[in-house]
Amino acid sequence: MTMNIDTVLDRLTAALEQQVSLETLVRPLLALFEEMTGMESVYLTRIDWDARAQQVIYAKNQQQFAVPEGLTVPLADTLCARAIEERHFAESDVQTHWSAVGAARAMGIQTYFSAPVMSPPTEIFGTLCAISPRSVTPSATSLKLLQLAADLISGTIERERLIVQLHADSQAMSRFALTDPLTQLPNRRALMRSLARDLAKARRLGLFVLVAFVDLDGFKRINDEHGHDAGDQFLQQISHRLSLGLRAGDFIGRFGGDEFVISTLLEATTPDAATAEVTGLVGRLSELTQGQFPLDALRLDYAGASIGTALVRPDGVAETIEQVIARADAAMYAVKKQRHGGR
Repeated sequence: MTMNIDTVLDRLTAALEQQVSLETLVRPLLALFEEMTGMESVYLTRIDWDARAQQVIYAKNQQQFAVPEGLTVPLADTLCARAIEERHFAESDVQTHWSAVGAARAMGIQTYFSAPVMSPPTEIFGTLCAISPRSVTPSATSLKLLQLAADLISGTIERERLIVQLHADSQAMSRFALTDPLTQLPNRRALMRSLARDLAKARRLGLFVLVAFVDLDGFKRINDEHGHDAGDQFLQQISHRLSLGLRAGDFIGRFGGDEFVISTLLEATTPDAATAEVTGLVGRLSELTQGQFPLDALRLDYAGASIGTALVRPDGVAETIEQVIARADAAMYAVKKQRHGGR
């Protein structure tokens, strides 16, 4: 079948304009080449080089000569493998030229032509193929357009791969930007975001929010007496203990230096019940920061951190994130002063 070149170009342009994925590009191209060449089956394959297998991804078939989508066959018994090895991509007498290919013989394929699809540019993703039980001599224009289509598909595959990679890189960068590198806890930026969500949700649902400010008493002395490596190990172990000891809904972040902030939405529905939950959390945090900490050859006995809390009532005065943290910080300093005899 002969098609006007302007018609072909219009169809190619339409396929590109409608493309939102590999499939939306490939299916119109297959229909175009079936009409343009008169071949009974045109299809796109993916080659798994490690498994030495080839799979038909998309196909456009005439009923009497169909290559089913999803068909997976050993690569060694395919015309595509022979074409790639020989760099011979058009053959109108398959039964003679590739007589040893059992699948082609069984299907009665007489004409085969294809173009490799690349992605990335140095690796063959698969092939764009056309087959017929008749002897057909493809025109030079058909072969050129087939290669053009293969190049368009290659570009689309590479674009989709880059989008996936960019998405993964973006997620990694986001995690990096919101994670404290030493403790692997969320950093101050992540903490502020989480607390903003908690406060907004609490106002909407009428819940109490508890914010606890944890300061590691004597941390400077640990650094001064045992070195910064020991101090870093201590921070990492404290972070690990706090992470494991808190409830699933509790959020903990490193606020900076030797300071940590925990925020949580309480289940309590009354002020008394909320106060009881605050007492329970403070007791749990105190236990988690007390005890022995192995720091290389040293075993540090640590009396625990100073902990202050701020309870945000659903019916209270609206506060900013900074104001809530400042309240918890002030409460922590009051506890610290009391623990150290007013000093």
